[in-house]
Formats: sequence, structure tokens, C-alpha cells
Amino acid sequence: MGGTCKKLRPLDPIANLNRVVTSDRGGRRVKLNHLNLTVSNVPESHHFLEKYFGLKSYGGTEPREAMSFLSDDNGMVLALFRVAKGAEVKYPAGFHVGFIQESEERVNEINQRLREDGYEVPKPARLHGSWTFYFNAPGGFMVEVLR
Repeated sequence: MGGTCKKLRPLDPIANLNRVVTSDRGGRRVKLNHLNLTVSNVPESHHFLEKYFGLKSYGGTEPREAMSFLSDDNGMVLALFRVAKGAEVKYPAGFHVGFIQESEERVNEINQRLREDGYEVPKPARLHGSWTFYFNAPGGFMVEVLR
């Protein structure tokens, strides 16, 4: 396709907080239903995500050793599956799960709570236009907390 290129603007994460992730494919709307993370310890990762990010056990079920399911208030489901025996969790550089917050103060509160609970997390900083920090979560994946 020819034409002029528009300069891309960064997304406003707060404006997108309540939007359902959809795509228009030939007149049909497609909704993101679930994501799957492979983790080293399913119950530990499950409880961590409940405690710090408000995810809830999907269908009220408790996590099992090999898998669990969590959901958010928008109906998105996060599946956690244990890595194969003898393997290690390895995601590509830059891969992360982001949890957007309503304010910089909330980012600071989560950071402080993680520190108080013994997690090694860097202090929030201004990066890519957001107040944010990244850290390795229990289970072997990177998390970003941002505003």
C-alpha cells in the first residue's frame, strides 16, 4: 500500500484501561480470551498474582501443581502451566506481563509492598513515558508495573 506514513504516538495506557482487546477481522470482532504462561511453580505464581495484582482463581478453583487459571475483572483468563520436568522457564529478552495502575502512587505502593515482603525490585523510574518498574516474578517471568 502506498501513501504517507503517519508518525506513531505512544498509546495512552490509562485511556485503554477499560477497553476489551478486539480486532475486526472481515466484519467479525475477535476478543482476546486467554493467555498462557509457563512457570516453574504453578501454586506460587498463582498466589503471587492474586496477592499483588488482584487476579482471582477462575471458577473459584484452587491451583494445582501442573496448572491453574486466573481471571481479571474484564474476563480475561490467565492460564499457568508448569514447565516440563527437567526444563527451565525461558522467555525471550523483553518478554513481560504488564499491570497498569491508576496512579503513580499505586505503582509506588505495590513497589513498597513487594520490598517489604522480601522481593528484590528496583525503585520505580520514568521510562518510555511511564512511571514503572520491572522485576522477575516467582515462576520465572518478568513483570512490569506501570502508570
